[in-house]
Amino acid sequence: MRGPFLFLAFALWIIFAQVRAETPLLPVDVALVLAVDISASVDAREHRLQMAGIAAALQSEAVLKAIAAAPRKRIAIAITQWSGLNVQRVVVPWTIIDGEASAVTLARRVLTSPRADPGGGTSLSLALDHAARLFATAPPATRRVIDISTDGINNIGPPLDDINRTLGRNKITVNGLAITSDWPKLGDYLSKNVITGPAAFATEADGFQAFGDAMLSKLLREIRGPGLS
Repeated sequence: MRGPFLFLAFALWIIFAQVRAETPLLPVDVALVLAVDISASVDAREHRLQMAGIAAALQSEAVLKAIAAAPRKRIAIAITQWSGLNVQRVVVPWTIIDGEASAVTLARRVLTSPRADPGGGTSLSLALDHAARLFATAPPATRRVIDISTDGINNIGPPLDDINRTLGRNKITVNGLAITSDWPKLGDYLSKNVITGPAAFATEADGFQAFGDAMLSKLLREIRGPGLS
């Protein structure tokens, strides 16, 4: 009797898998890639401050209210870590936030995600190229945004201009968060060389201790959309 039961279980699994594959993803207000710098200039403590800041911002009351006030009342988040030529890694795949429970679950995943690499150079261009490719599997979204944070300038990899032109053609917005511990003018650099797309902006954190507050402010602008603050 075991054989028929195994066959039935396998058949049901195939049907369930097909149903899941054919179920369309619900559209979201914004599909947002958070691209986190783990280059060699970011030590272990600073990395923890980044991830803790993201986790706190995602489950904050202000962010949850912003999501609830948006037309579709849900957003999609993916998180990558990046540094030099060979380090662009997804640590949290596309995840929907549509309320407190999903936000808390995602925040826990952020806090428990291991660092992808001890760190190398700072390739903003390759980080953006990698992040842009993730939208191929994202839910349909009113807006597609890359939120890239860094404490340094592009020092390896292809020119940023080439990447920005591709992002512009694909209607992907790039916003920047400059951690100005080592580069006081890094915000100006991101504004001139990195951000692109409709209503793109750069913001600053005066060191890694201020990262969480800067991320919260940035997320609110990205969720609410252009023209709102």
